[in-house]
Amino acid sequence: MKKGAKKILAWILMILSVCLILIGASFIFLYVRDAVILHLGEPDQSLLFWYLPILFTGVVGVPGGIALFVYAFKLWKCD
Repeated sequence: MKKGAKKILAWILMILSVCLILIGASFIFLYVRDAVILHLGEPDQSLLFWYLPILFTGVVGVPGGIALFVYAFKLWKCD
């Protein structure tokens, strides 16, 4: 792969990784806000269970985005 194509690919991957990190962090925030804080003290705590896929999406998305960013940065730095 040519040097210019690697740089373009690295920038695209960096943008995607930042989007993945932001989406993952917002999913974690939504879980904490909607399932934990807004329903604090209510007798029915089932949303803590039913919103777990939202939390797990965020928990997988943030480290995945960080790993993708590190890979893109290494790709960008290589000549």
